Amino acid sequence: MNSHPTHQPEMEDTSQQGRRRLAFIDHLPTFKQYVQDTWLDLLVVICVGALALGLNAADNVSTRQFPIIFREDGDVVYPTFSYPRRKSIIPIWLDALLAILIPTLFFFIAQIRVRSFYDLNTAFWGVIWAIASTTLFQVFIKTLIGGFRPHFLSVCNPDLSRIGSGTGFQGIMYDISICSPDANKSHLRDATKSFPSGHTTAATAGYVYLSLYFNAKMKIFSNERPHFYKLLVFLAPLLGACLIGGVLTVDNSHHWYDVIAGAVIGTIGAFAAFRMSYASIWDYRFNHIPLPRPKSAWSPFGAHDGYTNGSAIRVEPKTTVPDGLPYASGVSTFPSFAHPRDWCPAGAPGDAWSQNELNNADVNFQRQARYGA
Repeated sequence: MNSHPTHQPEMEDTSQQGRRRLAFIDHLPTFKQYVQDTWLDLLVVICVGALALGLNAADNVSTRQFPIIFREDGDVVYPTFSYPRRKSIIPIWLDALLAILIPTLFFFIAQIRVRSFYDLNTAFWGVIWAIASTTLFQVFIKTLIGGFRPHFLSVCNPDLSRIGSGTGFQGIMYDISICSPDANKSHLRDATKSFPSGHTTAATAGYVYLSLYFNAKMKIFSNERPHFYKLLVFLAPLLGACLIGGVLTVDNSHHWYDVIAGAVIGTIGAFAAFRMSYASIWDYRFNHIPLPRPKSAWSPFGAHDGYTNGSAIRVEPKTTVPDGLPYASGVSTFPSFAHPRDWCPAGAPGDAWSQNELNNADVNFQRQARYGA
């Protein structure tokens, strides 16, 4: 009977260590903390989405002209804009939904290893930022600049009675005023907003972000030669984005240059959102580490990790360099609980720093943070 008090502290210590290793449990925010941390992001995303929908429904501001060439029998000949209008193989709503859901699914799967709700939340909001920002970007360009889709003339159905009212060399240039009065107004508005491709923008933003996430978690591009399957994992989302862009040229929704422009916009947005969310893009030593918000009540770092209420205790990562180390990544600032075992702040397994060096660096770093020595 006397053995119970003796072993009870050991059992409690073991339980606490177990909870700490399960970061989902140890660092879950309260509802109030989560709302305080995310309400502004949610509000801005909603506003951005509403603005994008409004702009998409508006008429094109630009007054582009297009050539109409008539054969001797009076038929219109201009192949670039003469394709038939077809139903989209992938609707825009499905494209945007998949660009969010597929990365989010893999963010959840990664938690089998990562086990950090903070990492999951950071990754999810990062992909939302990427898609929302690039969507607004491309909708602005569509509305202010625009361009004619490959099926434009099929929708416009030019009024042949207005032949001869064209401008430019030999009078072959016309604007949408030559379109038939019976043309579907919604289809006609959509047919003038080809540039850039919204499908490709959303897909590229989501899937490039996912590839960067795979690289960060799996250390595909690091200081060691990985197995070939990791390269395939990294390229798989990029293949998905390329296929979606290619499909748009098959169903006559876009020209090739619309797709390229959308891919460039989406890629820039994905890189920007990932770097806003994680400590690095390509530096394998800490590109897997989600960044904290300085004034947030919810932080991935507990007080024992050098953070209190989201504020660092006079410690700046990468600025305090322990003796004998050529580079400091802020070991005491970045939490090891989110990436247990070989997922350490120094980067991939087999990094030049041994575990003993990391432990010594951690001790020295904390000593310098507390005593300034």
